[in-house]
Amino acid sequence: MAGPMGHDRCYRNRITTRYYINTATGGSDFLKLSSATELPNPWIRSTCGIGPLPCNGLYYVGPPSCACCNSVMLNGMNAMAAEPGLEKSDQPIRVKTEAVLEKGPVFEEIARAKSPAAKSTDDWPAYRHDNARTGTTNCKVPASLTKRWEAKLGARASSPVITAGMVFAADVDGHAVCATSAADGKLLWRFSADARVDSPPTYYQGLVLFGSRDGSVYCLRASDGAIAWRFRPLEQRVICAYGQPESAWPISGSVLVRDGLAYFAAGRNSFADGGIFLYAVDPRTGKVVHQKRMYGPYGENSFPIENREVVKGMSIEGFKSDVFLADDQLLYLRHQAFTPDLSPVSLQDVKTPHLIPSHGFLEAIPQHRSFWTIDTMLHYDIPTGMGGVYGDILVIDGDRFYEVRGYTPGRTFWFDPRTNGYTLYAGMYGGSAEAPANPEVRKKQTAAKQPRARKTRARARQMAATAPSEKLWSSSIPLTGKAIALAGDVLFVAGTPVAFPDDDLAKAYEGRMGGILWAASASTGEKLAEYTLDAPPAWDGLAAANGMLFLTLADGRLLCMAPH
Repeated sequence: MAGPMGHDRCYRNRITTRYYINTATGGSDFLKLSSATELPNPWIRSTCGIGPLPCNGLYYVGPPSCACCNSVMLNGMNAMAAEPGLEKSDQPIRVKTEAVLEKGPVFEEIARAKSPAAKSTDDWPAYRHDNARTGTTNCKVPASLTKRWEAKLGARASSPVITAGMVFAADVDGHAVCATSAADGKLLWRFSADARVDSPPTYYQGLVLFGSRDGSVYCLRASDGAIAWRFRPLEQRVICAYGQPESAWPISGSVLVRDGLAYFAAGRNSFADGGIFLYAVDPRTGKVVHQKRMYGPYGENSFPIENREVVKGMSIEGFKSDVFLADDQLLYLRHQAFTPDLSPVSLQDVKTPHLIPSHGFLEAIPQHRSFWTIDTMLHYDIPTGMGGVYGDILVIDGDRFYEVRGYTPGRTFWFDPRTNGYTLYAGMYGGSAEAPANPEVRKKQTAAKQPRARKTRARARQMAATAPSEKLWSSSIPLTGKAIALAGDVLFVAGTPVAFPDDDLAKAYEGRMGGILWAASASTGEKLAEYTLDAPPAWDGLAAANGMLFLTLADGRLLCMAPH
C-alpha cells in the first residue's frame, strides 16, 4: 500500500480458485495462481469502489465512472467470458472473415445508375449534418416556430436525416429504417433489418446506407426502400445486448461516405472479441475496396501499450468502435485516426483537432466524467488541463464551438444545477498552445510548466499540449443538454427541465416532466424563444433543413417545426 487507497487502484482486488485478480493498472489483471503468467486487461473497468464480480464462470463488470482509460473502457454493464485456449493477452483470436454480399432486386439497376443531380445545400444528409459531425448548417431557421406535423416511428427513434424531400430515421428497437415525407410526415416506406439500427442512415446519390447491430450493412434505394445489397463481413456470432440478440461485431447505423467510398466499423473494442474490423466499400455495389483489422495494440509481456501522451498508467492505446467522422485528410473513430485506405495513424502524429465524444456519439446516458471535446486525443482529466472544450454535447462552426455544460468532468468538481441550471457556452478553439489567446489559459499553462510537488512532469506536458480555447459568451439555461443544432445564426438546444419537485426529486431527470426546446442567438447567447415539449427529446435528436427544424422525442415521435 503506497497511496491513499487500501487496494491497488479503484476497487478491491479479487481472488478465485485459479486467479488473483489485481487492479494495479486500474482494470482487471489476471495472475495465475499456478504460475507467474499474468493476463492484463486494463480496458475492462468497473464501478468505482465496487469493482467487478467473478461468478458463474463469467466476469461481471459494472458501469464505469472513470476519467482515465475512457478512450477504451466498455460502457454500461457487461458480462465477459473466457476465450478458450487463450494463454496470453496478445494471442491472436480467430474470427472467420468470409464476407457475404447478398444482392437485392434492384442491385443491377443501382450498380449501373448514373449519379443524380447534386443535393440541396439546405439538406441534412447524414448524422449531425456532415462527415465532420459538426451539427451545424448554413440553412437559416428562425427562432419563432410552430409544429407543422408529427409522426410516430416506434418506441425509440434515432436522430433524423433530411434530403430529397424525405426524412429518414431509425426505429431503433424496432430494427427498422423509416422514410417520411418532409412536407407532411406521411410514412413513405419502412425497411426492417435483423437487429437494432442505432443511428440514422446516410443519404448518398439516391441511396440510403446504414449499418445494423446484426453485423451487416444495407444499401436501399431512397425513393422506395427497395434493397440493392446487404453486406455481412464476419461470422455470425450472437450475444444478448439490452434484452435483444445482436452480433458480437455490431455496426453503427450511420455509415460515412467520403470520396465515393462507404466506411464503417464492425466490433465494440479493439481488445475484445478479436478487435475491430474496418471496411471501405463501393456504395453502389458493396464491393470491398479497403479493409483493416485492429487488435490491441499490445507491447512487451503481452501488456496493452500505454498512451505516453498522458500520465503513465492513466491511459492505454486502443479504441472503441463508434460512428466514423472525417476531415479533409483523415478519418476518425473518436481519437483513433486512419488514412483513407484505413491505415492507422499513430496518436502522436495526429495534429488536427476534431470532435471526440469520450464515451461515443450514441451514449445517451453519460456519466459525470464523460464529455465531448475538440482535440487530437482524449487527454486524461482534460478539464483540469488546458483543453477548454468539455461540454455534455456540442456543435462546431468553423473555429467556434457551442456546448452545454453541466458537470466539469474532472475528479472532485462540484455541480449543483439548482443554483443556475446548466450553462450554454460559446468559444473559439485552436491556435498555439504556447501562446493562447485567453489570458487565463496562458496563466494556467505557465503554471503547468512549473508543476507543484504533487503534479507530475507528464501531466504538465499533457496540459501544455492540448488545444486552447477562448470564451466568447456563456449563459445559464433551465434545461439539460440532450440535443443541439446550429442553423444559421440561431442555436437550438433541447433537454429536460432543471426541476426537483420536493415529492419526486427525479421526476424531471427521468423524463416525466417532458422537455424544453430553447432557441438562442449564436452571437450573444441571448434567449430568443422557448417551447414546451410533452416528452423529453431523444439523445442528439435535432436537425435543421430547408428552413425547418426536426426533432425526435424519447417516446419515438418525430416532430417537424416550421416558421409561423
